[in-house]
Amino acid sequence: MSSILRDGKRLTQRHNGMEAELGYIDYDRAVGTYVLWLKDNRDLFNIGRGYVRGDEYPTLEVAKAQAVMSPSANLMHLLWITGLAQEAQAVAS
Repeated sequence: MSSILRDGKRLTQRHNGMEAELGYIDYDRAVGTYVLWLKDNRDLFNIGRGYVRGDEYPTLEVAKAQAVMSPSANLMHLLWITGLAQEAQAVAS
């Protein structure tokens, strides 16, 4: 089973004993919203395993309440799990 957990402004992900950073919430002054920045653990976006912009929220409280269930966090989490499965398959071959 997998999970996404929030600790303050940080999100982590877990699956089968593995754990990795998923992202963090930060304020974007340019637009006045809180943004969920997601770690590209598999470098799918070719940005050197950096961060991609995810969902936006009007307040920090809303961001903290909704980030774990956000579509972007769940998609990145599923991509991470897929990568773990592919790595395990490659090792087994």
